[in-house]
Amino acid sequence: MKKDLHEFYLELSEICLANTEQFSNDAILLRDNGSFGHAYSLAVLGFEELAKTWIFFDLYLGITINTDEIVDFIQWDHKTKQLYLWNMFANLIRLEWLKVTQYRKEIAEINENIPEKEAERIIRQFIKKDCDNIENNDLANIASTLLQSEDVLNQLNADQKLMEKKKKKGFYVDFDIKNQKIKNDPLKFPENPIFIETLSGFVNYTKIFFTSLKENIDNPQLQTFVHGSKKFMEKIRLLEKSNEENKN
Repeated sequence: MKKDLHEFYLELSEICLANTEQFSNDAILLRDNGSFGHAYSLAVLGFEELAKTWIFFDLYLGITINTDEIVDFIQWDHKTKQLYLWNMFANLIRLEWLKVTQYRKEIAEINENIPEKEAERIIRQFIKKDCDNIENNDLANIASTLLQSEDVLNQLNADQKLMEKKKKKGFYVDFDIKNQKIKNDPLKFPENPIFIETLSGFVNYTKIFFTSLKENIDNPQLQTFVHGSKKFMEKIRLLEKSNEENKN
């Protein structure tokens, strides 16, 4: 007997989240044992699985209705999943940071006529200052996570294949037989603890966020979230189509 599709999306989301958490735990274990390349690659896989977690939850909430297109994208398009996830978390974490930053007044006073790049440069300075706030650990942690998220997002916007490349470097030996050259050795992969810790933080954030949403399913704030997420998913679909057009 088939389950209700609506509830099946929720089940898929919860299973993907559990698998993401296992990726995170495994990556931490490998990192702590000095296997940095394999740890990084597992973390990348964890981020991809976490993207599936959020997309299935979007389907559960009714944020997106183009099921066939989205499910196909979940299964095959790793690059767009990464971009989707880091975009979403950068936006969510920035909202959290804006609620607690000590520079809320200064940010509110930034003149709308200031060019966007200049405004972003000023805001980034505020984020960096909050990272060094020794009197408020929660604020410092949010600011640090935001900085890490936006740095990764900027790298992905510059090179959408970045994580795919690093994932392969973390897993596989690459070589040039003709020139007898080792092009990549995963055992020499540099340590990157912040990236792996960020995955762990994203997992914990997701668990808390989903629990709150499920408990407040009729809350007007949830409807605002759903409305905003619909717009965001539409941007992701347009990005996906643009990527396909560029390939052709």
